Amino acid sequence: MITYTYDETLEQRPLIVKHLQAYNIVHTGIRPLEDRYFYVIEDNKLVGAIYANLGWDWVTFSKMYYKNIEILRLLLSKICFYFKGKASGITYDGDDISRLKELYQIGFVQNGIIQKTPKSKECHICTHTTFDIFSDLDLETIESSNKDGLLDSKLNEKFFKDEKELKIDLIFIAKENDIFVGGVHGVIKKDKMYISLLVVLDKYKGQRIGSKLMDYIERKAISKGVVSIHLGTCDFQAKPFYEKRGYKIISTLHNYPKGFNEYTLVKIIK
Repeated sequence: MITYTYDETLEQRPLIVKHLQAYNIVHTGIRPLEDRYFYVIEDNKLVGAIYANLGWDWVTFSKMYYKNIEILRLLLSKICFYFKGKASGITYDGDDISRLKELYQIGFVQNGIIQKTPKSKECHICTHTTFDIFSDLDLETIESSNKDGLLDSKLNEKFFKDEKELKIDLIFIAKENDIFVGGVHGVIKKDKMYISLLVVLDKYKGQRIGSKLMDYIERKAISKGVVSIHLGTCDFQAKPFYEKRGYKIISTLHNYPKGFNEYTLVKIIK
């Protein structure tokens, strides 16, 4: 008998990650992973920084600060130079309209929009795939595979001390006789939820375990005021499954990872 439990501790999340990664590797092989940190210094002061991550053949940003658009252009030019030939593209999603306008001005294009909700702004997914961003600025730049401890502390202290946003993690686990057979993880921010992980072990597929896990997490999200859920899935994963549940594609990234498409889907649940 399959049982379903709500995990408030996140202790089971690594188990979901482990099984999902194992499933993905069967289809994609082991893809290169790399973190890269870029800093710009002017008059001995930090004026720009981007933390970039290569995963599934695309580059994403985990943290970004810049004094003005020309510093942003310089940082992006460094990313283009470093990752050209390694990545299929660069992607960023966010709801800061001024930042999005600057990215579009530099050469990013809009790839999809997650519509606004009563408590959340409209979120844009934007991409750059030509790696042809250049800058004439002659400023000191630091690039590393590791964070610069001093610069990172300055970055957090001066520019990100007020950016922490309350979030709620939801996890449901499916077990048979106390043995893990599947799980789902979602993160709630304001009235939106992102489904970051969903996996069911191959031998248990066809028993509607994935559907029940999604039922549980969607109902829990509704009880916490969520009105919109979004997620990402690839060709070899669960796109038809999500579409049957009412999720709609709003963005497609090609070669994410190489040889496959990645889709962002959204479902309005209220």
